[in-house]
Amino acid sequence: MGEFFFGLLYLLGYRMDDLEEEMLKRETAKFEFGKVVPTLLTLEKVKRLVKADNTPEMSKDEMVALAKGMKALFPQGIMVDGIPWTEGPLLIVQRLEGFFRRFGNYPAEDILKATERYVQAKRGSLYMRSLKNFIYKEEVQVDGITDLQSDLYNFLENPESLADPCADWTVELRE
Repeated sequence: MGEFFFGLLYLLGYRMDDLEEEMLKRETAKFEFGKVVPTLLTLEKVKRLVKADNTPEMSKDEMVALAKGMKALFPQGIMVDGIPWTEGPLLIVQRLEGFFRRFGNYPAEDILKATERYVQAKRGSLYMRSLKNFIYKEEVQVDGITDLQSDLYNFLENPESLADPCADWTVELRE
């Protein structure tokens, strides 16, 4: 894949030395570990451009209804660490829009079923995430790479295989 982009840039008249120098001058790249690498902001802009075709196919009203449905399935109140389980519907809609840009579009009914399965599997567990982190969570690692996690995506893509792994284990211990 890298060879393709290098060849494309070459055909467009860019030389890597010139491109790196220009990116450093514009502060869209930095010199790190002996090489020029794009900044996190530059990478995020590129990701948004690449994923721009994954815009939600739902209307705003349908998105709000989906957000309210997901919120109703999650516990209400505050988590053990003082963070609310859910946010307001408009913040959930923003999170869902980001999810669709990153992972593609899914029908609302599938999202609600996945959310319900997640809540049933994790209820009472210290490992249950808040609604916004269930939809997706980005963590910037020490090396600057963004680690993207989504339990919603995992539950959508694996509808039958993500039951609570501890449930059968605890039953077997009691018997």
